[in-house]
Amino acid sequence: MLYQTTRHLWLQNNDHATTVSNVCTGRRAFLNQDEIERLEHFTTPQPSTDDPLDQRLIDADLIVAVDAPANENPRSHALLFALDKFLSEERQQSRSRLKKEMPDINARLDLCRDLVVPRLKKISVRPSVLSRRHVSEDFEATIDHVRTFLTSDATDAGAYPFSKGFLSSTAGRPLPRVDYEQQPCLPHTTQRRIRHALPHLGPESRGLILGDDDLLSLYWSQNLTQQADVFELDTDLIAFLQPQLKSHVKLHQRDLTNALPEEFHGRYDAIFTDPMYEATGMDLFLKCCAQGLSDKENARVYFSTRPDLIQKGDQLHERLRGAGLALVEQTPNFNRYPFADFVRRIIFRDYLAWQAPMQLIDGLLNAPYLYADLFELRKSG
Repeated sequence: MLYQTTRHLWLQNNDHATTVSNVCTGRRAFLNQDEIERLEHFTTPQPSTDDPLDQRLIDADLIVAVDAPANENPRSHALLFALDKFLSEERQQSRSRLKKEMPDINARLDLCRDLVVPRLKKISVRPSVLSRRHVSEDFEATIDHVRTFLTSDATDAGAYPFSKGFLSSTAGRPLPRVDYEQQPCLPHTTQRRIRHALPHLGPESRGLILGDDDLLSLYWSQNLTQQADVFELDTDLIAFLQPQLKSHVKLHQRDLTNALPEEFHGRYDAIFTDPMYEATGMDLFLKCCAQGLSDKENARVYFSTRPDLIQKGDQLHERLRGAGLALVEQTPNFNRYPFADFVRRIIFRDYLAWQAPMQLIDGLLNAPYLYADLFELRKSG
């Protein structure tokens, strides 16, 4: 049987080892450098050996059988138990009868949404702490995250061909900074974003990365030869990235408060950004993208966001047009972000304040990911 790295991997250095986690299942292993090199051996499909290390990688769900379905996901069990318990109490029937009458998970999620949202709308018109939108809208987004996890990730072991060396290079990343609204994506998402742009890149193309807690510059530096500029303010992140970047990737500690400096205008055929959800900051990043984009027909902005959670999300397309950008393609749920504990606590605090059903919310927040769409944009006109 052939095994390969799973797309659900996340690496984080500790004092004496690296914690390598399968975010989707919650299983993990502590690996030293030699063991991480063995993990990267499986970025292409390989047979496992009798070596105990290979079995550790399999037991921790870090490598998975190619083309095999996922095993029962422990996060799914906790999530579905909370969902079905809530619905069975609401309908005054047993969970077994509920599932017999309503076997489709999507139907049960729809029912949950239809029962809870009207109650939340009656509680308060004040915005939620996390997204500055009404908490009922946040609950609808939570249901959508749960739906995506259950239908797209929980049942997919996710064998994936990472670029050799990329996984290990992400391990020493600094922890996310709340004050910068950092929410790093999976290495799998980082690699996919760059690869998504490759058909539009020529030998002389130049890339721009506006904020790099997603470590796009690492993948670009290792796998592309075109020039790229990276704008980043986080000094810890800069200290992590700088020694690993090759000379064709330039890291700039620049403040974009006054938009993109003029010397960088019109230079880039590919621009990547995953900005904050607050409207003013996001609009500034949109302006920077439009200023930096070249006039070439295939020049693109790869813009990641979540329209149903951002401030003024219902006006996003109008805001894009106002920045001089036009939508080419929108790919739903392209981006996967490990559901950080500090974000989970903020969301739970929101729901607690608005008197949402706590056992249900606690169960739904077992979903391991937050998701966002990828917007491919070009200059308008």
